[in-house]
Amino acid sequence: MAYTFERKGNIERYSITPNLLKKDVSLSMEIKAIRNKIKSIKVNGKDTPYTLLTTTILSPEIKFEAGIADKYDITIEWDGEKINRDMISVNVANGSQFRLNIPYKSGKIYDPQNVLRHANLKNDILTGTITAQNGHRTVFVNITNGNMNYWLPIDINVNNPLDIVCDSESSSLIFTLKNNMDKVIKGDLYINGKKVNENINIEAHGKNNYEFDIPIASSGTNRIKVKSGKDTYSFRAINWNISVPEKSVYKTVDMKKIFNDKVSNIFAYGKYMFPRWKYTTLQVPTQGMGQWCHPQSISVIDDRGIRNKASRNNNRFIMPQGIPFSTPGEKEYNNIAFTTLWDNYPTSINIPLNGKASKAYFLIAASTYYMQSHIVNGEIKIEYTDGQKEVLKLILPDNLIPLDQDIFVDGYAFNTKDPRPWRVRLKTGDVSKYHAGELGKTISNNPISIDGGMATMLDLPLNPVKELKSLSLQPTANEVVIGLMGVTLVK
Repeated sequence: MAYTFERKGNIERYSITPNLLKKDVSLSMEIKAIRNKIKSIKVNGKDTPYTLLTTTILSPEIKFEAGIADKYDITIEWDGEKINRDMISVNVANGSQFRLNIPYKSGKIYDPQNVLRHANLKNDILTGTITAQNGHRTVFVNITNGNMNYWLPIDINVNNPLDIVCDSESSSLIFTLKNNMDKVIKGDLYINGKKVNENINIEAHGKNNYEFDIPIASSGTNRIKVKSGKDTYSFRAINWNISVPEKSVYKTVDMKKIFNDKVSNIFAYGKYMFPRWKYTTLQVPTQGMGQWCHPQSISVIDDRGIRNKASRNNNRFIMPQGIPFSTPGEKEYNNIAFTTLWDNYPTSINIPLNGKASKAYFLIAASTYYMQSHIVNGEIKIEYTDGQKEVLKLILPDNLIPLDQDIFVDGYAFNTKDPRPWRVRLKTGDVSKYHAGELGKTISNNPISIDGGMATMLDLPLNPVKELKSLSLQPTANEVVIGLMGVTLVK
């Protein structure tokens, strides 16, 4: 088929010469409209009628039949206004009342993501209540623009009514509260359960900045709440650079009877055999790490550094902030409680607790995999005697990092929601948030292996007035091994 096309102003010309084995083929044309009216369509000099395609989005299209011919000379002369193909984009707060003037004659609404409750379109005004999950959502409105009829997509970016932005690299707790609503937010500010500011006032679409230090702020995770009338807005602000008060009182949890292996035994050829899919898959190799194109990869985990430091300090490893973990120094003793959905270790562990605490710190070593990225790999739960629970969700790569690797973060495709936690290099006992950079490792999206492996310190804020009952660790994703090397409570 020979084909030429040219456009001059509002006139488009097509020249089509079929070269087909079958000669009685009728030509049907579908053309994107460049203006909202058509002055004429001529096929080989004859006026030709057209119809509108009814399912087009943002850009209207016409259809006409050109019949059977040896050659087609087609001329379309457009008229009216140029079609605007820009989407309408709006930012809204979840739960807020939505109102938008549609700049065209409007008809039906199509809301496949259930963005609006009680959606209504009257006099070209779209209204409703925002009920969708956060993120970019789309509502479609059928519009008439001149002689054209098509669907107009409306990009609705749904936000929390109140958002938080934290400075995780500062030495104090610094954050900004951003009001995404059309009305003022008035209320009280709480940090880690304590009221720190009464009668805060955040203007509509405004921002307020705050800064707190110890003892109000805490190293690691801080719970922030704004109570405004019947509404409560809750946030987490993580900052591992905040110092720990010198008078902090710690209680290390004795895990000698809970430990079920040595952390150095996590990887071994042929170890993780069941349950497995018996057909061809991209499953993790039997050593518990590696990938389908590197089935023999294995990391040697060497814990001599953390053991040596613990043996010199009465079987306690102490983080630079002064947070201690009870762990055996002698190499013949187990120093981790592994859990997994493989049949090698228990699917969960439960540790009895007692007393009260304001926070729990954990030392975790885990093996996880690309396919478990950005989902919950497991959970740590602390239960009070009244049945209430606190939950720490372990998510790759936000807070659960493979013990043999550091992670590549560029803020784009490779990103985390949480700041880098403190990690203990098991071979040396050194503590850092960025071992790969300090060791001069090449930073890329390939695995960044760290000799000897690393354990990660995480935390979970607690209610200091409630009696503790127990702690549990349970993996929820396949092919994951999560181990607990230490638990320390802050009184």
